[in-house]
Amino acid sequence: MHMRRWMATALSGALMLSILPTAMAAAPEGVQAMTQERVDQANEAYNDVPAALEFISMSDTHVSSYEKWKNVFTNIKDWAVDNGFETDAVLVDGDVEANERLEYPDSSRDFYNAVIQLMDETFGKEMPILYAVGNHDRPGDYMIPMFSEAKADGRPNWYFEQADGGDYSNYHVEINGYDFISLDYRNYQSFLSQALEEISSAEDYDMGKPIFVQVHSGLNGTTWGGYQDIVGTAIQNALADYPQAIVFTAHSHYSNEAENGIYQDDFTVVNNGSMDYVELPSSLEPVLPPAQGKYEGDQLVEYERTCNFVSVLEDGTTVIRRFDATNERWMGMPWVIETQEGTDGFRYTSDQRSKVAPWFEEDAQISMSEVSETGATLTFTQAVDDELTEHYEISVKELLGNKDATYSVAPTLFGGNEPKSYTGSFTVYSRFYLRPYPTEMTLLFSELKPGTLYQIQVTAVDNFGNQSTPQSITFQTAGEGADLPEGDYPALLAEAVEKAQALLEKAEAGTDGVYQITYPAATIQALKEKLSEVAAGQDAAEDLQRYIWISELESLMEQAEAGKEVSLDPPTVLPEGIWDGLQMDLQFEHDLTDGADSTAAVTTDDTISYESGVNNGTAVRLESGERIDLGARETLDQLGKDQDMTISFWYKPYTARADQTIMGNKSWSSATNSGVIFAYDYNDGTPDHISGSIGPGNGNYDQTAYIRFRDFDKNEWSMITLKVDRQAKTYTTYVNGIPYASGSLHENATLTSGSPFYIGGTDLDFGMDNLRIWNRALSDAEIAAVYGTDLKGESQPEENQISVSVSGPAQAGQNARVPYVFSAEGSDEGLKTIHLTFQVQGEGLFADAASLVAADPFTLLTYKKTAQEDGSLRYDAVLSYGLSDVQALAEQKDMMTLYIRTLESEGNLTVTLNEVKCNDGVQGQVNAQAAAVTTAVSNRYDVNGDGTLDINDIAAAQDFYQVREGDSGWDEAQKADVNQDGRVDLQDLVEIAGAYLDGMTVTA
Repeated sequence: MHMRRWMATALSGALMLSILPTAMAAAPEGVQAMTQERVDQANEAYNDVPAALEFISMSDTHVSSYEKWKNVFTNIKDWAVDNGFETDAVLVDGDVEANERLEYPDSSRDFYNAVIQLMDETFGKEMPILYAVGNHDRPGDYMIPMFSEAKADGRPNWYFEQADGGDYSNYHVEINGYDFISLDYRNYQSFLSQALEEISSAEDYDMGKPIFVQVHSGLNGTTWGGYQDIVGTAIQNALADYPQAIVFTAHSHYSNEAENGIYQDDFTVVNNGSMDYVELPSSLEPVLPPAQGKYEGDQLVEYERTCNFVSVLEDGTTVIRRFDATNERWMGMPWVIETQEGTDGFRYTSDQRSKVAPWFEEDAQISMSEVSETGATLTFTQAVDDELTEHYEISVKELLGNKDATYSVAPTLFGGNEPKSYTGSFTVYSRFYLRPYPTEMTLLFSELKPGTLYQIQVTAVDNFGNQSTPQSITFQTAGEGADLPEGDYPALLAEAVEKAQALLEKAEAGTDGVYQITYPAATIQALKEKLSEVAAGQDAAEDLQRYIWISELESLMEQAEAGKEVSLDPPTVLPEGIWDGLQMDLQFEHDLTDGADSTAAVTTDDTISYESGVNNGTAVRLESGERIDLGARETLDQLGKDQDMTISFWYKPYTARADQTIMGNKSWSSATNSGVIFAYDYNDGTPDHISGSIGPGNGNYDQTAYIRFRDFDKNEWSMITLKVDRQAKTYTTYVNGIPYASGSLHENATLTSGSPFYIGGTDLDFGMDNLRIWNRALSDAEIAAVYGTDLKGESQPEENQISVSVSGPAQAGQNARVPYVFSAEGSDEGLKTIHLTFQVQGEGLFADAASLVAADPFTLLTYKKTAQEDGSLRYDAVLSYGLSDVQALAEQKDMMTLYIRTLESEGNLTVTLNEVKCNDGVQGQVNAQAAAVTTAVSNRYDVNGDGTLDINDIAAAQDFYQVREGDSGWDEAQKADVNQDGRVDLQDLVEIAGAYLDGMTVTA
């Protein structure tokens, strides 16, 4: 390869450029950035609101000494006084002591004694305190005996054991008329059922009155940290019919400052946080506890310890205010729960969470400093969000070659961890758990290459995955310059500009022909500005600058595609050929009949049930352990490594559990197993998080395709689709007809496992409807149409929606092929077929044979000709309409032409349109103004009217040459206009001369 050398020193200043402008996007319209001032105002607004009940909930105290925890408990006491909070009770949700494994002989006694002292000093001996048992407690030999002694010693309102003195700590108490249930994570099921029955059967039972529950566990599929579920699904099943239940969870130590710390579906789940230290998902960044809490300079002073101030207002509304006891501050906006409104009062359901992405404010900066041959420091201003900026996704590329860079990085305030090595991208928390909160992020890069041009892109992400428009910067490490590959950079730049302009055109149109598309406004504006910059400087630019522009344009286009929002106005017309290649079609209409293969043996050994399905149909309901075997199928068993496939089904999750199978044809013991499967990840049982794989069967994870589906709701029907396209070497997942994710497909990934497909798994409860499998890759338009028609049914035209007319010539010659055109106008929404009934009259004027020719996008399916007693012919013609998108036929669209051959006779030939019907008999309209056309059949070439066609007729026509309709003499001249186009021209003379020659008798 030919290479060209450029010097590092030549562009050392010019290359320290932001790819996106330093002045970043303003806040979305009507949205304010979250600030501590706004948080304080919102929380303090409840200080003077009358309350019927106020209590404090905390968990994971892990008390190891009185002295170490005294400060934060004092802060809780003082904060309550300062904010007028009159505490009626305290909930301590397990892991009360430091460690169930004795750190020294009898250490747990010291720890629980410290708890007793802290509670006495903070809340007083008369305070109702409700303790739950955690996995780090010792209930048998320390906690229960010691708390029993404490209760007998003047703490009458302490609760920690069952009323019957059983081995577990489950109990139900009332405080100020409100029900509190404390559960033992080890065994609680029967007690919970009894307690709920007791509450709901009371004479004064009020479904709008909150029931407070605490349990030392996460609840899978709810708040973050909920996957640390040690209680199973029984609690969620039991509370499914109690929307007034508010469950405080524990165990994970996940920060309750995060907005995904509350979740509502059937009831409300709240993450308690931690009174010891905060934990965070290590998948984003392995942050250790010494990196979290209160800082002075660069030194940690104390861990962040948090709890919740809970008020039930006099109108029945529950307000939860989160308190950072270490830094003495409110965290986030209050969580407001209107149990008196039932589920209609829920505001923290999946579909109601913030859709606002973080943004970098206009004065945000990004810069590189301390650049050496192998290191550099990145500093950027923190992004803001309407709620909370959780983390950043940071990608690093080598600009030359556009390849992922390999490097090491250590963020500041990292808690003493060593630099981590990455290739491509990494994630880093925003340090939202630190106080003082850092206004900028600093990342220390090392192990870079000398003399190399790098591009760094920073994207801010909130708790709900909303992503900002990225901020980017290009820089070059010190050292000898890199090599620029030989290439036609003017042409390559022109190609990149053309692609960017095409994307802008699509952004302007707002659609790609199937989906409605909205691109991030800031990215589109940045792309326009970059194109303007290129246009202004490309003529005088060096190849290196062109190379950089190409990379910048490609980066902006990637950002636009990554940030675009796609929606679908579901079509309700199925395109022609949609069922081609359909191998399985289970509609679950109270049975397991396969509409695509009547010979298939679909069986079950279980007593499965059916429920309401999609669009008034029925669906199958599979509960824990129930299974359907879809039977051996030759076509599906032969898909293997070289066939396309599309699987689509409607799915309604009720409860889920990690590591369980929904449907597939293989074992989920390993993602690499041959075949395809839809399932839940081993560490993720979130109902709306379907995963799965297409495996090679050889144990190679790099050859395995991992499929993902998100953005659908629990207890709601969603259409899940997987498309495998071998030619493109890709797979694509769809949710409700919209592409969700795609990836490359290795040639060894196989769809065949040697086993048949099945439905069902352990610890799952879900509904399924309209399961279909094709042995081809459906198009986006086809998948969207299947979704739309399943959801709404195929649309039908309204009566008289289509109007049809017929037209033809006023005059025609003998032995002529005469065209009559049928045209339609109106809306074609739901139009699939048109049935035309028309009649041809004129005995002796036309031949029995005729031809019908359809015009695009119509297709003639069939026609029938019937002789009538009066000598006329009746025609019934059926045409299909092939458009897949709804359009308006505002102007007439030709649909079919009838060609009739006239005979030697003269007279009037009439074609009459009698009736129009659409689809399954919907009445169409016959255009009354154009329902019939009459054609005078004569020897139209006899221009001079002497009864014969001879050379004199040609001469007569020539006398009228170039006379047009509207000219003087047109009344006489129009008889020479044999093609009836409104003028006498050379075409008329040629046609008359041709007819003359056709009629000559040639003699030898």
